[in-house]
Amino acid sequence: MLSARKPVDSHDLFRLDEPKVFAPALATGDRLRFSLRANPVVRRRGSNGRSAKHDVVMDALRQRAGARREARLEVMRESGSAWLAGQGRGAGFDVDNVLDVDGYEQHSISRRGAVPMHFSTLDIGGVLRVRDPSLFLNAILRGFGSAKAYGCGLMLIRRA
Repeated sequence: MLSARKPVDSHDLFRLDEPKVFAPALATGDRLRFSLRANPVVRRRGSNGRSAKHDVVMDALRQRAGARREARLEVMRESGSAWLAGQGRGAGFDVDNVLDVDGYEQHSISRRGAVPMHFSTLDIGGVLRVRDPSLFLNAILRGFGSAKAYGCGLMLIRRA
C-alpha cells in the first residue's frame, strides 16, 4: 500500500509496523519497468451537454464499424497504450516500450439499496523513461486513472 499519510489505528485493532518511507532517488532519463492496473477512462459530452466518463476500450470499440469482437484485442492494446501516453505527458514520464496491455475486465459490484457500481480495469506493463522526477513521484502518490480503489491506480516501479 502507498499512502501520503501515516496509518493510524484509533481503535487499537491492528499491530502496525513502522511504515517505510517511499522516496526513490530518480533522475531525468532513468528507465523504469512498471506494472499498472488502472481504470482508464475518457470524458465525452453526451446529448444532454453533460460530460461523462467512458471506458477507453469500449469507447474505441464503439467508434469501430464491423467486427468488434475480432478487433477487441487490438483496440485494447491501442487504446490502453494511447491512454498511458496521455497520462505520462502530465505526469513527467514517457513510455519507452509497452510490453503488455491485457487483463481487460469489466466489474460490477452490487451495493445494498443502491445501483450497482460498474468500472473496468486494464493491466499495463512495460518500460518508461522519467522526464521530470518530482512530477513523476507526485503522480505515483496520487495514482493513475479515474478509480483509486480495488487495486486501481497503483503503479509498481523498479529499475529497468
